[in-house]
Amino acid sequence: MSYNHDEVYRVGLMPVDNNQTTSSSSHRRGPSIDNKAFALPSRPDSEDDDGSTTSSMSSYAGSAESYTKKEFSPVEYLTDTLMSAMDPSQLDRVIVIQAQTSGMVNAKSKEILQLQEEATRRLEQLKLSFAKGVKVAKQVEKDLEWAHRHTQALIKKTRLNHPIEFAQAEEKVRGN
Repeated sequence: MSYNHDEVYRVGLMPVDNNQTTSSSSHRRGPSIDNKAFALPSRPDSEDDDGSTTSSMSSYAGSAESYTKKEFSPVEYLTDTLMSAMDPSQLDRVIVIQAQTSGMVNAKSKEILQLQEEATRRLEQLKLSFAKGVKVAKQVEKDLEWAHRHTQALIKKTRLNHPIEFAQAEEKVRGN
């Protein structure tokens, strides 16, 4: 079965048998727009029957000489499209809000850095105070041990030298 490509597109990508006359072919639906209406020519020059080429632009008087082909620039196209699609006042307002937010974030960042520096300074001071306190505590502990040893030595000496008076004093302390 041979089929024409134009008929394939017209009928909806299904090959059509022109010899078939059944009612099922009348139920097929094709696209509502003919693709040839939107087709671009594959090349600007066409050949005549005698083999010579003629320009499709030559029908316009003098237009072939003044016609300059401009290159497509995707950046320019996107810029033009975005500028026509967007409202610049909204963009300006968003930029202002972003700048204000950025300023607030920057100010808070500086404030946090200052607080961090102050906390670091205070921590160093606390470390020094703690080290000094530990040193004082060790000295106090040594002094207490010395006082305890000397007190025990004096108690022992007093008990040996004055046993009666020591016993009376001990009884008096424990009784009250």
